[in-house]
Amino acid sequence: AQSFRRIGVSTHGAMVRQLMKHALPGSPPAPVRNATLYVLRYERVTDRLIAVERENLDLD
Repeated sequence: AQSFRRIGVSTHGAMVRQLMKHALPGSPPAPVRNATLYVLRYERVTDRLIAVERENLDLD
């Protein structure tokens, strides 16, 4: 198995909305637009994806 720190996916907004729906169960539907960067981070402790807020992005 390979370990990746980042994975990029290019798709339309509806697919991002579905991914976020599964990654963030119980949260309200996300207002997703096409051609927008959304960053999700996997947390091993909780075995969940979380949405990273813009001010917390560390893309170095």
